[in-house]
Amino acid sequence: MKTNVKNFIGFVTVRSKDNIASILALHHYKIYGTCTAILWQELNFLIRVCYLRSLADKQEMERLMDDTIIGYEWKKKGEIITDEEIVSIAGKNNLWVREVYDFCNALTLLTNLYYYKDESSLQDSGMDNQAMLHYLKSYHHFPSTMEIDFENIMLFIPEVAKKITDNIKTYLSDFEKN
Repeated sequence: MKTNVKNFIGFVTVRSKDNIASILALHHYKIYGTCTAILWQELNFLIRVCYLRSLADKQEMERLMDDTIIGYEWKKKGEIITDEEIVSIAGKNNLWVREVYDFCNALTLLTNLYYYKDESSLQDSGMDNQAMLHYLKSYHHFPSTMEIDFENIMLFIPEVAKKITDNIKTYLSDFEKN
């Protein structure tokens, strides 16, 4: 395995472990805003790893891995590769990525959901609550009798984070095999 691939895997693995530990600690103290910001970081790793996996050109993949370690923005033909482009590619194989990405963005960026303790903010957010409910029920055992509100969604953040982290580990192991 080339050094930059190995370094990238190590880089993502260490940060991912830190992120999960932080999410669990913050969740325990109900510091949900920061918890979701770190969840967004973890999701960002996942979508970038998915993007890298989608590249047929292994040299391009390794160059982007190198750019990550060095701290350069990802570019293709001199143009910055946007999060939107990366999310679109990651979402092809992980349909829930778009929902989690949008939800974390809404909580992390200054939007009406930024003040997440206002229960009406989730209902007024314009987010697809039915899609969110579907994913929470399908993958995280969200009870069908439970109302979809902010507090209830936050109960499942550790499970969502674990699912994202497990996917990252699986995809990183694919890099190790190749």
